This record gives sequence, structure tokens and C-alpha cells, in this order.
Amino acid sequence: MKLDNYRERRKIYDNDESNEDHLVIYEKWVVALQNNPENRKFSLKEFYSQGYYEAYDIVMTYAERTHATVLWFKEKRGVGYPECNVNFPKLEFVCTYCNREFADPDPIPCTNETCLSYFCSKYCLQQHQVLRKVHH
Repeated sequence: MKLDNYRERRKIYDNDESNEDHLVIYEKWVVALQNNPENRKFSLKEFYSQGYYEAYDIVMTYAERTHATVLWFKEKRGVGYPECNVNFPKLEFVCTYCNREFADPDPIPCTNETCLSYFCSKYCLQQHQVLRKVHH
């Protein structure tokens, strides 16, 4: 069977656009955080991002919520050896209601504009709202 006949039979056509053009590539990033400026210790955490600006947004949002100081962040492949081969803890948030750490890059914010709380699930958000109604 000739190649042209095979392509026609299987409905395979040359296409300028490949399936790879629609792939979203996430890179692994590493951030150095310091929780206490008086203590010179810092922690390294990793997360996934599509690019520099998204990574910047993730890191700054995390730092704002956890009151940590960002020392630096960069793509993991640019960190250097041997750190590029080490698996660091994931960048995590703490749920305001249940105090559980979770690594969801998009935590659920409180619907009240004056509240700065974030939650790991809709259940925790609902329980938080119930408590706010009781105390207000």
C-alpha cells in the first residue's frame, strides 16, 4: 500500500498546526522564603508556573498571605547543581478555617470584601461564613 493511499484511507492529512501547539507548558520554579528576618534561615519551596509573570504573581500572593519575605525565585533548571535534582516541599497555603496546609495554587477567598481569609474547600468557606454571621 502506498503512503498516499494509507493517509487517505486513515484520513491523515498534513496540517500546518500540530497538536503540540495547543499544549500549555508548566515549568517547575523554586522560591527562597524567609519567615523571620532576624533569623537568617530561609526555606526553599517549589511550584509550577507557565512563565515569569505568573510565577511572580504566585510568589507575591503567597508572601502577602503568609507574611514571608521573598529572597529570590527562579526556574528550577536555573538553580544549579545539586539543588536542581532535589525535590523541595510544595508551596502551600494554610486554610483559615481548618488550619490544614494545602498546595492548591488558587485558594478559595472569602466572599466578604473586608475579610482576607482563604480556604482549602467550599465546605470550609461555608463554615467560616456561618461563624461570621454568628459573631456579627
